[in-house]
Amino acid sequence: MEADQFAGAYLSVVESIAKLVAAGFEHKRAYLSFQEYFERLRTEAERWGKPTAAVLGALMAQVDLGAGAIGGKDSMSGSFEDEAGELNVPPTLISFAVAVGKAARAVSPEFKGLTHRVVRIAPATYGQDYRPDAQQLLAAFDAVEALTAAGDALAVSTPGYGCGAESLFKMCVGNQIGIELAEDVDVESLFAPLYGSFIVELAEDAELPEVANGVVVEPLGTTVEGYVIDTGSEVIELSELQEAWESGIEGVFAYRSAGESAEVETIDFRAKDIHVYGGARSPPARGNPRVPRQQLRVR
Repeated sequence: MEADQFAGAYLSVVESIAKLVAAGFEHKRAYLSFQEYFERLRTEAERWGKPTAAVLGALMAQVDLGAGAIGGKDSMSGSFEDEAGELNVPPTLISFAVAVGKAARAVSPEFKGLTHRVVRIAPATYGQDYRPDAQQLLAAFDAVEALTAAGDALAVSTPGYGCGAESLFKMCVGNQIGIELAEDVDVESLFAPLYGSFIVELAEDAELPEVANGVVVEPLGTTVEGYVIDTGSEVIELSELQEAWESGIEGVFAYRSAGESAEVETIDFRAKDIHVYGGARSPPARGNPRVPRQQLRVR
């Protein structure tokens, strides 16, 4: 977003819909809501150009992917202090994607078991601004949705800013299951931005769906018992990475108990008394149909 507001906003939409598909939903049912935050515009053309480019990028993504934005909020007041020492927020457009789907299709991103195949499904063509080819992206969505519909996808993750390496790491952390990468995997590709790609853990008897031209399906590796990422030339201990990752927030969010014997307090709430209002509501305004008496139940 800081380097290219058009491409950044476009990719925000791509990533939000890809996350929805990774969770087991269908992209054709997706709707969007946007949150935008930009510096105070004043009378400078360059400042006006940033939100303009972002809105156009988001609109182009909606047209390409067939998903409409039905809500949102914008703020053009992200500037603080006086002009001499002004602080400005970076150009920001956040895309939220929502859909209704069947709970039986829901998929989470953590690896589920051992000796399972892990594959990457991705559009074959990306531009210099990291935007995937739209038709190839839609075909990749279809391929992942076919796997989730058949129950053949045990875990699905879609790489974001942290690229495929981050996705693999987090997929391992959930159940502390490691992965041994395939011999011909290009490790450098795990550190390249591939928005709209997917990493999928397949069920043992899963068959890969037929994919359209322009969609790449490549083996990444196999899940293993050791809590490691084995690249063939290097074995990375994930317990050390997990500690480095989680400990950074411990000062704000204490996620560890005081000790193995420490008891965790059960928090529960139930109202002792239920109060019921049985009176009449205020008379309706003149000209409006009469509002019937209602009971308001307060818990």
